[in-house]
Amino acid sequence: RAGESGAERRVVANFAPGAREETLLDAWVEMSAHEPRATVRAMLSGQIPDRLLTLICQEANIDAAKMLSQIYRPGRVRLAQRILARPLPVSGVLGYEKAEVTAGGITLAEVDPRTLESRVAPGVHLCGEVLDVEGRLGGFNFQWAWSSGTVAGRAAAI
Repeated sequence: RAGESGAERRVVANFAPGAREETLLDAWVEMSAHEPRATVRAMLSGQIPDRLLTLICQEANIDAAKMLSQIYRPGRVRLAQRILARPLPVSGVLGYEKAEVTAGGITLAEVDPRTLESRVAPGVHLCGEVLDVEGRLGGFNFQWAWSSGTVAGRAAAI
């Protein structure tokens, strides 16, 4: 959130919607007990794309190739915190003249129209160009982006 003084703007992404830190930590301890040779990468590969997983592990100072059982609790906590609340800094905008809108995206049948929550991935709220909504020229696409962002943001905050 940006202050009026022009403070840094940021967005925080959660890559494990619905999960809590302790839930993740408990699941990782259980997995390392059942599969002691499982790596951090193997544990998270089905949940997080590989390039993002590599970046999150680097930020948490964790070697993704290490066995989960070799990662001590402080490292697991850092990793869980990055997965649950990874900051995405926003440096600014290029202005209305450079703004663009595209067509295509996730079909509206896969979204709850009241909250814009995904029916396929509960806990994920969608808005704007991610959804398959196309309007006439003249600002309709921008209005959809702003309005859907408001609906999805409010619903996600509950």
